[in-house]
Amino acid sequence: MSDLQPKASYNTRNPLFLPEITHMIIQHVSTSHRYNLSRTCKPLFQIVVPKLWSTVLSVEQLLLLIPGTMITQERVRGDNKISITIPKSALTESWERYWVYAPHAKMLSMYGLGSPFQGVIATLHGWDILFAKRREFQGVLLPCLEWLDIRGTGLPSTEFDPICQLAWFTLFLSPTLKLLELKDYPSSDPFTLRLNPSFDQSGSEFPSPSALLLVNILAKSVTGHHHITLSSYYDCPTNQMLASSSLGIHKDCLSWFEHTPDLINLTRLTIYSCAVLGGSGEGLVVLGHLPHLEGLDIVGISGSKVDSRYSFEGNFMPIPPGLFPCLKSLHLTSVPGSQLFYLIWDSNGVVSNLTEARIHLDAKRSSVTQHELSSRIIPRLCKRSPNLRHLNISVSLRSKLDDAGLSEPDMLFELCSHLPLSVLQFNASGRARANPEFHLLNPPSAFPLLKRLDFSSILNRSQLRTLAAAFPNLQHISITLTVEPFEEDDAFDQSHKPASLQPLVVHARFENRALRLRSDSRYVNENLPRITSFFKSIWPNLSDLDSDKPCSHSYQEFL
Repeated sequence: MSDLQPKASYNTRNPLFLPEITHMIIQHVSTSHRYNLSRTCKPLFQIVVPKLWSTVLSVEQLLLLIPGTMITQERVRGDNKISITIPKSALTESWERYWVYAPHAKMLSMYGLGSPFQGVIATLHGWDILFAKRREFQGVLLPCLEWLDIRGTGLPSTEFDPICQLAWFTLFLSPTLKLLELKDYPSSDPFTLRLNPSFDQSGSEFPSPSALLLVNILAKSVTGHHHITLSSYYDCPTNQMLASSSLGIHKDCLSWFEHTPDLINLTRLTIYSCAVLGGSGEGLVVLGHLPHLEGLDIVGISGSKVDSRYSFEGNFMPIPPGLFPCLKSLHLTSVPGSQLFYLIWDSNGVVSNLTEARIHLDAKRSSVTQHELSSRIIPRLCKRSPNLRHLNISVSLRSKLDDAGLSEPDMLFELCSHLPLSVLQFNASGRARANPEFHLLNPPSAFPLLKRLDFSSILNRSQLRTLAAAFPNLQHISITLTVEPFEEDDAFDQSHKPASLQPLVVHARFENRALRLRSDSRYVNENLPRITSFFKSIWPNLSDLDSDKPCSHSYQEFL
């Protein structure tokens, strides 16, 4: 068995065959216990191994099963740098050990589930060997995989190799795949820049190759009169990608990305916006043909050249009726501009069955006016998606002198008047901070369905009371209040009627505009008893009050 033992440069016990494990146990137990184990050992391992290997939290754990694999890792400027070598002998040696464990893998997190801002730089030598063995095994290395998570956690663009990205993406694809999280592209978000000061802020010159290749793979399954011809924008890999690769790869590697499995069983997908914003938007139509897709998250690429150089600025091809038949959840995350929102919500039937939606427009690259938000975006949500239970809106408001849109609270009440919302997260930054003295123009009737409210606009204490009265069944609220002095004779408990007797968690931040403090901790510390008394006058059964602490509660608790 020693010749099958994979090698690693760090101290990790490698998986053993069951007879080897049994032999080790026998060496360390008494004779009487051996007989007991002999009656339970086989069924025990038949139960334990599938459970332990159903979730694989780093790709190196799988690759260590391949004979002769060598792995080294080191910390480089805060990043975890992993170097993997697959020897040529792996072509001829037995993969018996690999096939003991790999068929049980149902979830693979390619780079682990650590901090999303910790860089993982994985390099592999021996791609040709892995893809040769994949062909030998009928094109699938994980035959039961259902969930593939590929997140390039803070990977700087200086380390980005398009062919390497495609190889990692395609290596473990399986026809059984249901959930695919594809976020493997360099990002220049503030956290990455803080951890990697030398980061190339220009970003990569390519749209995400794996996102484009996925569209190509899915387009092959659209046949007959529904067939979609993709524009040259979706060509992948291109000669330019091959030329830029640092792996010394020739055109022979094109065969790696051919004969990929059919992925029509996908139920949830996270994909970059470059897959749907390029060309004439054919990518979105391709995704619409996935017959079982229930959740779609389209993510903008923060800080890259892609959205400015490759995004389509003309007219999108229309989305034919009948697409996205099972779509229940749609996230537009950090997308550049509102064009994609209008395309989707103006298409017949695409969003009619949604129960959850997230609309996050990239604050750095797009903004909307108060009027556009209240007269174009919110009415579409109310009319086209009447079954929404969870809605998350985050936009940057652009000030205009003649902007006559509704105030943020009135937009909030408009949404709750038309939608059966139990969770509403509403963040309209910019305009509200420039003009915090808005008024509640139309005091609303009660909206009993809402259980969680996250509201970013700055309120005073009187406005919060009006807001609270509209939502008698709240269980969780996150708000920002302006700093106001407390009078000596303030008697909150006696002078005001409670809005609700429900137990409630409150996350409150206090903004001091005079001192230009977005969070005035000194004010909180000096007035905590009165602040608590004020909140208890609204919600007598207040169960928790946090100030300036990140909320760890999942919205799923309130659905």
